[in-house]
Amino acid sequence: MYVDPVKSELDASETLILIAWIFSILTIVAFVLWGLSAVASYLAISALCNAYTAGTCPYYLGGYIVWFIVPFIFAVLDVFVFLKVHELRNAVKAGDAVKADTINSVMLGVIALIFAGVISGILLLISREHTVKAGQMARARGYGATPGPAPYVAAAPTVIMAAPAPVYAAPPPAAAPPPAASPPPAASPPPAAAPAAAPAPMAPPPAGPACPRCGRPATFVPQYNRYFCYTCNQYL
Repeated sequence: MYVDPVKSELDASETLILIAWIFSILTIVAFVLWGLSAVASYLAISALCNAYTAGTCPYYLGGYIVWFIVPFIFAVLDVFVFLKVHELRNAVKAGDAVKADTINSVMLGVIALIFAGVISGILLLISREHTVKAGQMARARGYGATPGPAPYVAAAPTVIMAAPAPVYAAPPPAAAPPPAASPPPAASPPPAAAPAAAPAPMAPPPAGPACPRCGRPATFVPQYNRYFCYTCNQYL
């Protein structure tokens, strides 16, 4: 049974990405709880200081301000990691190896390692090995590539077949004159008449003016008293 290597690599990374996705959620919750506890501690200590030692409290409360600002900063960065891991998980589930390889970068793993808990960062860096292989194989198959312009195909030349030039038939031969009639025996024969001269052969029609379209000579058509081009099949 054939197993698609791209799908096999994506399946191998899916579990790792799912665990990193769960730990990023837990880390967000932890940072938010840390920030809320710091705010509650600050408010409680501020109330006690105002009641008993109003002169020395500002020096202690300054540290608490930094203490509850830091977890909220970490929580914001962890939300960014969570959104990226969520997008990565959807790409893996959809089988989009090229997108998964693009999202699962080394920078994302380092940010998750620092701000989203060590476990999330380590899992993303381990899963990157599978997404990179899947992305390379998918690109080799042509998936995710931007299509280029269509290759130019020269159009076939149009061949125009010229009409054959008209062929004029030779004029028919002149009819032979009828034989002279024999004189009657009783009468003296009249002088023999000279045979009638044969009519001159018909000359071929004179060449007409050149056709302005094809340059061939046109033919005069007496019936219409116009010149006709047999090549272009049109009257001049």
